[in-house]
Amino acid sequence: MLALLPNSKSCTESVPIIKIIAPVNVIKKRLLRYRLTNAKGYPCASPMLILQDDIQIVDWFSGLARRWLIWYSECDNFSEVKLIICDQLRKSCIRTLAAKYRLHETEIEKRFDTELCRIPSTLEIEQEKVNETSDSQASDTNEALMYGISYSGLCLLSLARMVSQSRRCNCFVMGCLAAAPSVYTLHVMERQKFPGWKTGFSSCIHPSLNGRRIGLCKQHLKDLYLGHISLQSIEFGAWK
Repeated sequence: MLALLPNSKSCTESVPIIKIIAPVNVIKKRLLRYRLTNAKGYPCASPMLILQDDIQIVDWFSGLARRWLIWYSECDNFSEVKLIICDQLRKSCIRTLAAKYRLHETEIEKRFDTELCRIPSTLEIEQEKVNETSDSQASDTNEALMYGISYSGLCLLSLARMVSQSRRCNCFVMGCLAAAPSVYTLHVMERQKFPGWKTGFSSCIHPSLNGRRIGLCKQHLKDLYLGHISLQSIEFGAWK
């Protein structure tokens, strides 16, 4: 019976504590590289997104916020990531829209109040975490997550041109026959061999894809921004 009792010596031994830390400084550097913040760390307008539709701009920022909520929610310093989402990411989206319409930021917040709710504020993030955790079925069918986090990071597209009747093209997503109203230029701004989960941006896009132009229908552009599909779904040789 005495052999079954806990050893008093083992009870007094210190137990190592493992902490999961999100690389906040690395994330901030990537925000600077993607020109979402300036050299002093203040949010600024994204010049590459400014020509896109309002809903597409919000989709891009909300897609990044969604990725961070999924990847860093269990980190011990998640409060720092929350601050980046609420302060820098949200304000960068507002300033991008403000630069597009040449309006004051307060006017943009009033005008796009419903759309900006998709980029959570500090009080809304905890509820977002609950929703993401409970929505396990949606995560199982998420194509980007299915392919792996290192390949599902957010990419940056800029509007190259609108499709005209003389130069038509279809959506480049495999299996999609819808007409593409716009052609976009892919910008590869992360060429280091670091896993994409460290930054929230894809670092596994081959450099040869930098500057490539792709046609996307509105639905698949939205899906790409929100992380429902990845670049692996796009047939880059589909240009006709």
